[in-house]
Amino acid sequence: MTSIPRLCRTLKTLFESDAPELARACGLRERLFSARTLAYLLILGWWQNPQAGPSALARFAGSLGVRVSKQVIDERLTMRTADWLLALLRRAVQYLVCAQAVSIPLLRRFTAVLVEDGSTISLPAVLKSLWRGSGGSGPEAALKLTVRWDLLAGGLQGPYLQDGRQHETQSPLRSQAMPRGSLRNQISARLIARKAAPATVQRRREHLRERAHKQCKPINPRQWELAQWIIVVTNVPSSLLSASEALTLMRARWQIELLWKLWKSLGLLDEWRTGNPVHILCELYAKLLGVLVQHWLILLCCWDDPHRSLTAVAQVIREQVPTLVHGLLGRISLGKALRLLQEALGSHCSIPKRQTRPSTSYLLLEGPDWGLT
Repeated sequence: MTSIPRLCRTLKTLFESDAPELARACGLRERLFSARTLAYLLILGWWQNPQAGPSALARFAGSLGVRVSKQVIDERLTMRTADWLLALLRRAVQYLVCAQAVSIPLLRRFTAVLVEDGSTISLPAVLKSLWRGSGGSGPEAALKLTVRWDLLAGGLQGPYLQDGRQHETQSPLRSQAMPRGSLRNQISARLIARKAAPATVQRRREHLRERAHKQCKPINPRQWELAQWIIVVTNVPSSLLSASEALTLMRARWQIELLWKLWKSLGLLDEWRTGNPVHILCELYAKLLGVLVQHWLILLCCWDDPHRSLTAVAQVIREQVPTLVHGLLGRISLGKALRLLQEALGSHCSIPKRQTRPSTSYLLLEGPDWGLT
C-alpha cells in the first residue's frame, strides 16, 4: 500500500537516481541540463501542458530555475534523449504502486480484480524501423501499449510497448503471474446468460443491419438471436459469485477503456504539434511517464473513494504540477507537496449518484437492476 513516504521514495528514485544512471548508459551528455532537470522539464512540462512546443517548455524551464531558449530545448530533443526516456519509462513500470483495497465488498472477495487491454498509436512512417505497424491499409509505423489494471488496489502493470503489428497476446504481461485468488475479466468455464434490455437489443440489431448493408450480405440469423442476450463465461463458482454479481463485474471491464480515454483526451498521448519524428518519440515517451506518475498520485490521493472521477482527479492533479515541482526541487519538502495535493483534491472529485444509468462504482456497491449494454 502506498503512502506519502513511500511515494516520495519512488519519485526520488526515479528522478534522482534512475534518470542520471540511464542518461549515462544512453550516452546523454548533461550540458546545460542535469538528467534530473531534463526529466522534470520534459515529463512534467508535457504533463502540465500536453500541447507544449519548445517555447512553452522553455517557459516551464523557468519554474525549474533554468533559463534557456526554445532553440536549446529543440536541440535537446534527439534520438539519444528519446532512447533515454524510453529506458526511464521501462524502469518506471517496474515500480508497482498500489493503494489500500477500495471499500467495495464485491471486489474484496478477490485478492485482485484485473482488467487488461491494449491501445495502438500511429506514428510517422519513417519510424517503421523502430516500431513496425501493420502495413497494408494500416499505418506503416505504430506503437502498441498494453496495461493490466487492478481495480481493487489500483496497481498498474505497464504501459508496456511493442510493435503495433504485434498481437496483444505477445505483450510482456502474458509472462507475468497473477496473484493467487485474483479475478481476471478474461476467464472461462461457467456460462451465464440473461435477456438484455429492449433498448440494448434494438441498438445491437441496428448495428447488425448497418454492417450487413455495408458488406452487402444478409444478416446472420444466429447473431440476430444472440443480440437478445448478455452472455458471460467464467470459472468463478456460484458460491463465490452469483450470476447477477458476475454480470455486474463485467461492467467493470470498461474501466480500462476509461483509463485509455483519460490518457488520450487529457494527456494527448496520440497528438503532437511537430512533424519531426524524433521529437514525436521524445514527446510520446515523456507523456507516458507523465500519465504513469499521475496514476501513482491518484492512488495516493483518492483511491479510497470508490466513486472517484478519474477525469476530475487528473485535472486537479495537473493544476498542482507547480506544487509538485516545488517539492521535487526541495523548495518545500516533497512530503508537504504531496499533502498539499491531497488537500487540493478534497472531496470534490466524486461522481454523484444518478437515478438513471448509475456509474459502475454504485452498481458494484448496490447491485444491478437493469440490462447491461
